[in-house]
Amino acid sequence: MVSACVTGATGYVASELIKQLLSKGYSVKGTVRCPVDSPRVQHLRDTAQSSSGSLDLVQVPDLQQGAKALDTALANSQYVFHVASPYRFDGDPDLDIVQPAVRGTKAVLEAAAKQKSGVKRVIVTSSVCAIHDAYRKQQPKHEQYCEDDWNEVSESPAEAYWVSKVQAERTAWRLAGELGLDLVTILPNFVLGPIISEQQAGAISVGFMKRVLEMEATKDFKGGWIFSDVRDVAAAHILAAQNTAAKGRYIVSQPQ
Repeated sequence: MVSACVTGATGYVASELIKQLLSKGYSVKGTVRCPVDSPRVQHLRDTAQSSSGSLDLVQVPDLQQGAKALDTALANSQYVFHVASPYRFDGDPDLDIVQPAVRGTKAVLEAAAKQKSGVKRVIVTSSVCAIHDAYRKQQPKHEQYCEDDWNEVSESPAEAYWVSKVQAERTAWRLAGELGLDLVTILPNFVLGPIISEQQAGAISVGFMKRVLEMEATKDFKGGWIFSDVRDVAAAHILAAQNTAAKGRYIVSQPQ
């Protein structure tokens, strides 16, 4: 049985990823901040019961701290999917968004390096926020934005989330090189799609679409949005793990 670890297991993308991994018969370990018997993880247990794979949840209260719990989660995992990252627009931009993203990424890659003999590949969930800034002030290197582009203009606090994705991904690539890890990064656009847990109805991206759909008919929806389906995002992670030829960065997005 192929084994994998997924960080941030209760998250929107991570839950869908675990669902697809389990359907393919993977043995999955998922990290959660809450106790493993919390109602917040019941949707994951329900998914596991109806699948051909197996699921083991490991409580890691704070990825930034690393610790033995993270080592336990990664033990015997052939693939490490680091999906967990702060997705919020409140709080202190540096302390609550940027630093946790960078330190969490650092802790996961360092934990993977401890078990390098068994880990075939690390897949990190980045974002198109690491490609371009919020208002696309930075011009693409080619005709349109692609994996060659790096966001070099976003600044905190105005675009703290964008900064967090840039710094976290750059940290991942630096450490992968230093520690000798095989790394692939997935960069989804704004993620929407089906939810598999009621608690995910409050997620930022899902909540955004809900507000748009419930908007008064007299109000205009301004701006253009480019999306990615959460099912496609999860599938891209798995392809990045399974395809030995995969390397570098991969954007997941509907056409512009």
